[in-house]
Order: sequence, then structure tokens, then C-alpha cells
Amino acid sequence: MSSLLLVLLCAMPVGVVVGLISGLLGIGGGLILVPVFYILLVFVGVPPEMLMPMALGSSLAAIIVTSCASCLAHHRLGNVPWSIIPMLLAGLATGSLIAGYLAHHIPVWLLEAGFACFAAVMSMRMWRQRKQMQVNETKVMTPWSTLSATTAIGAFSALLGIAGGTLLVPYLSERGQQMTRAIGASSCCGIIVAAAGALGYVLSGWRVTGLPDWSLGYVYLPLVVGVVVTALFSAPIGAKLASRWPTQRLKRIVAVLLLLVALKLILF
Repeated sequence: MSSLLLVLLCAMPVGVVVGLISGLLGIGGGLILVPVFYILLVFVGVPPEMLMPMALGSSLAAIIVTSCASCLAHHRLGNVPWSIIPMLLAGLATGSLIAGYLAHHIPVWLLEAGFACFAAVMSMRMWRQRKQMQVNETKVMTPWSTLSATTAIGAFSALLGIAGGTLLVPYLSERGQQMTRAIGASSCCGIIVAAAGALGYVLSGWRVTGLPDWSLGYVYLPLVVGVVVTALFSAPIGAKLASRWPTQRLKRIVAVLLLLVALKLILF
């Protein structure tokens, strides 16, 4: 069996898991894709110094499609609060832009420590919160407060290379949005965030030599295809589960995810 076919077949079951997570929780699945892609890229002869850029670029490219499938499924279920999407995207884009200027001035260990503490606190709040706040978009989610918070989320996410949904879902829940609407909003925002990031990796790797065949810059297309062909079917299933499962169960799943992110940053 060729290494190309092996990589493609290994990526397909990963796509099932990532699609379910994307639809269920509104996150891209980069926490799963990046380490798996890193391992699989070794089999196609990617040089060690290019493994992480290609894993990140390929992950973001796959997340574009999985987020599209998740967003469409949540839209059909009425879970996307379109009225607040422009505010969320404006903040996330601004934060990502600011991160580009701050990246070389802030120690990575300080960012990771701060993010880990924040994620741990949010995890505990999500786990203990039993009663859903009353949704009041016009009062709770003002344009300036939303722009400020999502700018910070966008900056943190870009600096640490993680998906914005990891923080966006708990933030929206804290601000009174129902969990299903928070997840639907995160799915839609993930499309733009992932597309911008993937384009950056394509352009930065465009003239790099030594990349394997079927690469588009730092994006390895067979990995993306392997994930996408199965995630397209599993993402709508995850979205349906999100609409049927109790809010408390969804909150506790997000709480566990946040805790895992915090532990990853502290231990690794």
C-alpha cells in the first residue's frame, strides 16, 4: 500500500470524530487534527522542520469544510443567531490582526499560562452553572462589549494557534445565549477564521522547496480530503445531537474540553 493511500485511509476515521465534535460543540477540531496530522505527515516524508507548519495549515484547511457543514446543519435547525454574527466576526478578525503585531513581543510561556488559568476558570464555571441565563440580545450583548471580548478571543486564539470556538462558545453562553445558539454561532465564525489562517499557510509555503507532492503551500491536500469526505456526513449528526441533548450535558462537555486544553498547555 502506498504512503499516500495509507494517509488518506487513516484520515477518514479521524474525519468522523472531528465532524461530530464540530457539529456538537461548534469547534473546529484542531486539538485532534494537529497531532494526528503531525504523525501522518511523517509517513509521506515531510522534513521535520516542516511538520508543524503543514499540520497546522492542513488542519485549518480541513476545518473550513467541517465548519461549513456544521454551520449549514445548525442553520437548518434554527440554531444560528445571525443578528450577532457580524459583531463576532469583526472582533475575531481584529484580534487576529492585533496578534500578528504582538506575536514577537509576548513570551509564549506567559500566554500559555494566562490562557490555561482562564480556561480552567471557565471550565469550572461551565460545569457548575445549572440554570440557563435568560437570553436578552439587545441588553446583554452590546456591540462594544461583544467587540472587546471577541477581539481578546481572536488575539488569544491566533497567538496560541487554537480555534476560536474553544473560547467563543463558553463566552456566548455566559452572555445569555442558549448553548445551541452559541454552538451554531461558533460554527459559522469558524469558517472565516479557518479560511484566513489556511490562506496564510498556503501563501507562506508557496515557494518552499522539499514539500511532498499534492501540497498546496503548507497544506497537504490528501489529509484534507480524507477528513472532509467523512466529516461532511458526521457534522450534521453532531448538530442534531446538540439540538436534542440537555443544555447541562453540553455545558459539561465544553467544560471538560476547556479543562483538557488547560492541562495540555500546562503539561506540554
